[in-house]
Amino acid sequence: LKILNLESLTRIGGALNISGNSALDALDLSKINLIGGNSSIASNASLLTLNLDGLSSLQGGLGISANNSIRDISIPILESTSGYLDFSLNDSLQSIDLPNLKMTGDDLIVSRNSQLQTLRVADVTRINGELIVNSHQSLELLEFPGLRQIDGAARITYNDFMQELRFPALKDIAHGLTLIHNNALESIDLSEVDSTGMLFSSSCLARNSWA
Repeated sequence: LKILNLESLTRIGGALNISGNSALDALDLSKINLIGGNSSIASNASLLTLNLDGLSSLQGGLGISANNSIRDISIPILESTSGYLDFSLNDSLQSIDLPNLKMTGDDLIVSRNSQLQTLRVADVTRINGELIVNSHQSLELLEFPGLRQIDGAARITYNDFMQELRFPALKDIAHGLTLIHNNALESIDLSEVDSTGMLFSSSCLARNSWA
């Protein structure tokens, strides 16, 4: 299987799982506007093109992981999810574009994407779970300019070349912030957070270059 074209399919009431197709290099899901369950696009070693341009409603979680050839992930009109978003172990991934995302219903996980240099999610205001960004070998900038609230913990760890972390609107992290082993980190913007409150009293700050 090299090409999977589902351009006539508009809604999936349950889960969507496309995994372990080693020759698949193009996946067109552009007409799908709703997915109703926890879904996975994973371990498709040759996948270069993934089109999710029509996805507006995600009533569950979505994991896009271990697709070693994909360079760009874009979900341009998705505004919210009822579950998690997980982008992990995509070795060639250079960009994640979620330009209209406002809220996640559970965790937002970005992990072990060795070529990812910048992660900027401009419009998300609330994460109803944890924010996990870890183990990137190339990530230099992490920026969530509109994020105000994280209902779980924020765990930002082992991003060896990250220089800047910007959360200028963030007011509340319900279960604390962990910053560990971000060895090149020089600049942090958490200007709206009260440093005498819960955030730093429950945080772990270790082996960051500024600490």
